[in-house]
Amino acid sequence: MAKVLYGPIVSDARKKIGGVVATKSRFGSVIRKKSSPVQPRTNAQRSVRANFTANAKAWSGTLTSSQRQAWINLAAANPKKDRFGNSQTLTGAQLYQSLSRNLHTLGLLPLSTPPLNLSVDDPGGITLAELSAVAIAAVSAIVDASGGANTLTSVAASASGEAVYTGTFTDGAANADAGLWFTIGGFTNPQNNGTFLCVASTATTLTLVNPQAAAETPSAPTIASASFTLTVTGASYTASALIGQNVTTSGFTKPGNNGSFTVTANATGTLTLLMIGGAATDTGHVTLNKSLTIRTTSAAQPTDWLVITCTQPKNAGRTSLGKAFRAITALPGVASQPMGITLSYTTKVGAPITGQTLNIGAYFVNSTTGAAGKPYTASLLWA
Repeated sequence: MAKVLYGPIVSDARKKIGGVVATKSRFGSVIRKKSSPVQPRTNAQRSVRANFTANAKAWSGTLTSSQRQAWINLAAANPKKDRFGNSQTLTGAQLYQSLSRNLHTLGLLPLSTPPLNLSVDDPGGITLAELSAVAIAAVSAIVDASGGANTLTSVAASASGEAVYTGTFTDGAANADAGLWFTIGGFTNPQNNGTFLCVASTATTLTLVNPQAAAETPSAPTIASASFTLTVTGASYTASALIGQNVTTSGFTKPGNNGSFTVTANATGTLTLLMIGGAATDTGHVTLNKSLTIRTTSAAQPTDWLVITCTQPKNAGRTSLGKAFRAITALPGVASQPMGITLSYTTKVGAPITGQTLNIGAYFVNSTTGAAGKPYTASLLWA
């Protein structure tokens, strides 16, 4: 690796040419030999590549000529800054690919018609805090948090990142189901199905965070609550402080109640978990896992999804360095989110090592447009 001092003719260089790569390190500008990276062939890598291929095929084969021209016009009206701070205009295909990839990170479908603008909120910075694990607590009861008797008749098109589902919802009056997650199925349009956060409810409506819902009245839809409330003893925690944290349940007689789940609500003596496939009337134990809280400076809007990333861990005793950020989780409308290290972190990146510095990043993605905001990073020594 050669160190370089640029002069008045060439002041800086980036990326590769031939068999060499020009870049910067903490020691200054360097030129090094180009090397082919190791291909891990992970599920995450294959998913990204498959999505890239699907977007490329959609651009040339699915989108109409007028839609492609609209993307070209939007790209021309929204130039981006390159690594040197110079203005660069993307092609329509590049902009379509970029926004589609962002939406894929959120688990959403790509857009065919470009959005009116690419505005997105700024998280304003992030702070990190470690949450210690809580000892196993006994679960004396588990019940369906929504009451269980729910039916659907229709869904309206999304507005401001939310969709109103109409039907009959037992115990849904006066926003009783707000904060619960619901699994929706049976609609013809795939964007109407999935697991969504409820932000408001009545006896006849559920308002769910689904930025891509299409108006539909299906013939035979189904609905199932994905949230179950556990009555616990032997654990001490502050109300609402554990929302988003992962827990491990064990000792239940019904298999669907054992595993790793996310806390969607908590009060004194109760935990509400996102348990797809869970079953009521059971007893067991729950452990609140050690986790990491990511907090943004500015509040999130319903259309802002907080995307959390982290670098690939290195060997024991080494700091996590480099640019290999991987998206760990994306959550709608949150400004403070505990991240369960044992679940979302390890499945994407690997187990953290005691004494290792974790480099965590966070940014907002607008779920209606796919536009990504400015990323912020912070580091925390994992104790």
